[in-house]
Amino acid sequence: MRLIPIRASRFIISQYLDQICAKLDHCFKRAFVKQFPHPKSSMSITGTNLEIVVQHSRKPKKTKSSRYISRAAARNLHHATRFAKQVGGQQSVRTYPTSNVNTDFELNMYVTINWDLTETGQDNFKELRNQRFCRWLRTRCKQLGVCVPPTYVYSREQDPVHGHYHVHWQVHVPEQLIEEFTDLVPRWITSLENKGDPPRKRSQNHEPAPDGSVDIQVARSSIAIRKYLLKGIDPREAFRFGIHDVSQQGTIVGPRTGVSRSLGKGARNRARYKPRPAVWKYGNGRSVLKYPKNYDPAVISANL
Repeated sequence: MRLIPIRASRFIISQYLDQICAKLDHCFKRAFVKQFPHPKSSMSITGTNLEIVVQHSRKPKKTKSSRYISRAAARNLHHATRFAKQVGGQQSVRTYPTSNVNTDFELNMYVTINWDLTETGQDNFKELRNQRFCRWLRTRCKQLGVCVPPTYVYSREQDPVHGHYHVHWQVHVPEQLIEEFTDLVPRWITSLENKGDPPRKRSQNHEPAPDGSVDIQVARSSIAIRKYLLKGIDPREAFRFGIHDVSQQGTIVGPRTGVSRSLGKGARNRARYKPRPAVWKYGNGRSVLKYPKNYDPAVISANL
């Protein structure tokens, strides 16, 4: 909706107001018909200030569905986890050398949320990240006098056997806030499900989500979690990232994977992050199969 106020410079007699409004309505409709060609667009002139209200209803955005993680999405998540500070000790560092530059924050928490075990069964992960976690982190870091941007990666999946929708979320949480974060995540889910219902209360005053719907652990290996998040990748692209355990993770509406802005492509470019050579070409410290250009996807899928 767009408002274009036009005020009369002189006093207008009320008996001529309707005629003037009708004339202006006709003129402006002819003037804006090319800019608003949508059949549901409408214009009207109301009030003594001659406000022109242009209502333009756009077509709803089409939400894509996918069966596998695409190569571009897998590449973005792969480099985002490498750009973050690594977790896992000497074994991961020796097997998978670290990147040329890293952030100061490690993805130290691993969260799994099973939406089918919640009260409503609705996937509210986007609202949980933006409306609960990011706001809470910004407020608490301001109180503690530290600067910690939201840093996370995630992968949305559907259980191929039982059909349960769930999300795997690897996120950075400051050490002094881990206990509070662990207590708040189940309550954030309940607060989003009861959003708008009276009486209004803070998230910490809500009851936690049912048992079994949320699993929160301390991340132990960045490499292992990265491969687990990417297990739903297209089998034809799995060899590019050294992934051998590939399993179909159902049909997901919307993005299957995502990373925070602090780990995104823009942040990596500003930090002059350099990706390592492709795994399927040079290997990564262990034996990785190298496929020719004219490979058969069916054969690769059978061997994974």
